[in-house]
Amino acid sequence: MQRQQIEQADAVFTRLVEAAPAQRLCRLALSAFREAADLFRRTLAVHPHLESGRANLGTA
Repeated sequence: MQRQQIEQADAVFTRLVEAAPAQRLCRLALSAFREAADLFRRTLAVHPHLESGRANLGTA
């Protein structure tokens, strides 16, 4: 994979992660805590600096 392709793939993945908060929060609202926690952990693996992800993981 070329550097430009990697950067494009990273940008797409980042947009997907940023667009998915509703999915994670819906899992919390539905009391699907294990699923929500898994999604928050996946988010933090990619964006460890995301404070809201860390806070919500604590809630889940």
